[in-house]
Amino acid sequence: MVGHGEAAQAPPAEVPLDELNRRAEIMFSGNTGAVVASGEFAVASAPSYRLVKDVVLLIEGMPDNLFDRHVEHRPCGLLCRYSAGGMLVGDVLGLPLLPWTLAEPIGKAAGKLKKEIPDEQKKAKKKAKRQGGDATVAATAVLDRRVSLPLPSHDAIKAETRRLARAARLPEPPPAPELPAAPEPPAEPVPPPMPPAPPMPPEGTPARARLDMWLSQEAAAVIIPAYAITSRTHPSRPASAGSLDEDEELEHAQVELKHALRRLKRAYPDVLKGCPWNEKSARNIIHQTVAIHSTGHIIPVAVASARRARFDLDRAAADFYRETAPDVPAEAARGRAETAVGCN
Repeated sequence: MVGHGEAAQAPPAEVPLDELNRRAEIMFSGNTGAVVASGEFAVASAPSYRLVKDVVLLIEGMPDNLFDRHVEHRPCGLLCRYSAGGMLVGDVLGLPLLPWTLAEPIGKAAGKLKKEIPDEQKKAKKKAKRQGGDATVAATAVLDRRVSLPLPSHDAIKAETRRLARAARLPEPPPAPELPAAPEPPAEPVPPPMPPAPPMPPEGTPARARLDMWLSQEAAAVIIPAYAITSRTHPSRPASAGSLDEDEELEHAQVELKHALRRLKRAYPDVLKGCPWNEKSARNIIHQTVAIHSTGHIIPVAVASARRARFDLDRAAADFYRETAPDVPAEAARGRAETAVGCN
């Protein structure tokens, strides 16, 4: 590893953005269904603030389908953005292709170091001003500082690659013995049938704009992680699942929701003007899908996400439908629910 205390050594060589992009296109093209090494030589001897900053920004800008755990086809396998960042850093430094178990800690460390850069540059500017130097030059010099990353040795990479290969070849455990069938639970009352789907609101109306938003691809990218977050943070989550602070699935879903909300707000600024949603608004988003469902309009990705999360969307929508207007005709209740599916 390379630490901050090595000031006497020359700063690491700067890696051009074009070179990083070229290597990323080779490694994460998805043409083979897996990540591949770039096949290039090392272009830096040690990591720097500039390298981790450029790698993190490059990986954040890559297509979402490379990292979406819910799509049917994963072009680069079960790859997350942290692992991709660690693999790219290792490739630039001349390491063999890193297994994801070794690459992920590097990607996480790079993300934390990137957040340190503004504070370090602020300190460097103040010091330069006190000494009569150029604050801009001092801030730029911060990017050339060496940083410490958990880089493995070549032997450690070979050992971990062999371990993962052996684990992949292990035979499946024998099936568990069949247990006697549990007694049938008492039948629950069947909720009243949902009303027939109403016609789409006229073009140009606020209701139509909201429905178009919820039926869009941008909204689908928000709904999927929202259901995943709510499922993994529900009070019924078994204690054996471990601490939420160590739940990588939850962490990935929160990051996906944050970026998806940004894209949704850019695509539909008028509908979501002043909307306070953020990565902690998963339950509010699910409430909106329930409200839409109660009007008879079906959001296919919400139905699929609810099924994965074992959430009874039909029953929740029926309950919402009855609570919205229990004593008025069905058409009036549906119309009132339809006008409520904005941003709350």
